[in-house]
Amino acid sequence: MPTIDEIKSQIKNIGHLNKLDKLFGFNEIKELPNIIQEDERIEEIVQGDYSGGDGILVATNHRLIFLNKKFLGSLTLEEVAYNQINKIHFKKILFLGKIIVHTTNKRVAISNLTVPEGRKFVASIEEKIASLSDDESTNETSTTQKSNNTSDTLSQLERLAELKEKGLLTDEEFNSQKNKILNG
Repeated sequence: MPTIDEIKSQIKNIGHLNKLDKLFGFNEIKELPNIIQEDERIEEIVQGDYSGGDGILVATNHRLIFLNKKFLGSLTLEEVAYNQINKIHFKKILFLGKIIVHTTNKRVAISNLTVPEGRKFVASIEEKIASLSDDESTNETSTTQKSNNTSDTLSQLERLAELKEKGLLTDEEFNSQKNKILNG
């Protein structure tokens, strides 16, 4: 798990440490070393109203983390993996706004964000989700191509076996052609 100094450094590197209020959000930041995994890094963070009080929404390279540490110590924590997000959007309400995340099972929101901050956060997450979808499409295409290649190989081997059975190929010719097909 990362230390509090490493967490602060990550937040500072994305340009937000000075923006987070010392009174509101600091208790949540102190909890992050217990929540963030070793291979995780903070990419975005916003502060607003969450779960009946001040809280933060953290985007890491793996997930979204909604966090509210109440004054007397109770902790509200919700995590959403990017592949579970059906929709994320920003809703402007007068001069402030709200980020709403929809999954199959729930809806989670953080409000009272500045409009530029909220829009930037949502755009960042939408980009992350789109890149994950592109990666999945690439994997599906690769799997389909492998399946097609396997199918082609089987067809070629079957055709080769038929030619051998008909006596059109010797054992030596059959083995030579089979090796060519199998070794690409």
